[in-house]
Amino acid sequence: MNMLSSTSFTACLILALFITPAPPAAAGGSGPIIIDHTCTVLEEISEAWIVTAKDELRLCYGHSSHGSQPVTGMRVLMDDPTHEGLYDFNYDGDVEPGILSLEDSTPSGDLGNPDYTTWASRTRSHLDGSGSDRNVVIWSWCGQADTTAENIDIYLGLMDQLETDYPDVTFVYMTGHLN
Repeated sequence: MNMLSSTSFTACLILALFITPAPPAAAGGSGPIIIDHTCTVLEEISEAWIVTAKDELRLCYGHSSHGSQPVTGMRVLMDDPTHEGLYDFNYDGDVEPGILSLEDSTPSGDLGNPDYTTWASRTRSHLDGSGSDRNVVIWSWCGQADTTAENIDIYLGLMDQLETDYPDVTFVYMTGHLN
């Protein structure tokens, strides 16, 4: 994949994970939206979806090293003047008109560090904290997803419980490295 198509793929993936608010049916589609390594045409993502996402979504994103890659891809889009502010976001979670609100590296850590459960309690503390207004929670693995089925089941069970306990928050599931 050349650099341009790699950047476009990153952009499509970021937009699908972080800022695509409408389900396919609401957007007039009849099936799921699939974003994979073949998605390299940024223009196929509706500008209206991006604007709506910036207005409505308030994200927190816990990650360590590997988790920085989506944010780096988002920054490439934001820093490109040809997009005229369409992909603007902040890192500190401030809610500003026309800017995607992202609390980057909040809560701290990643899904497997220091263990396979701490991230869930950090999520609860953050969502229950004074002034929390997050409606999307994303966590990223580093290398720990290359683990046992038991540890993955712990992750899935904790995510399921968070979804039950916080029905107004969208939780984004993350895969690990392709081994």
